[in-house]
Amino acid sequence: MNILQKGGISIPNDLALIGFDNLPLTQLTSPKLSSVGQNFTELGTNAVNLLLRQINNPTLLFNKKVTVPVQLIKRESTLGA
Repeated sequence: MNILQKGGISIPNDLALIGFDNLPLTQLTSPKLSSVGQNFTELGTNAVNLLLRQINNPTLLFNKKVTVPVQLIKRESTLGA
């Protein structure tokens, strides 16, 4: 974002930006970065449960798709979009 702004690009007026993971850094940028937030606890829980199932049954084949909901957190970097 700094490089874009130094190049004369206005965020979000010229270019809207969005990040992924909603890290704490998103609150420290100027403008504040919009992001997609994930539930890392749920992701980790699902991963551990699948791993334990595989350990307990090594011949088990996985073809299950696991979807974890995400949340759009709109901040200043996309307000003009």
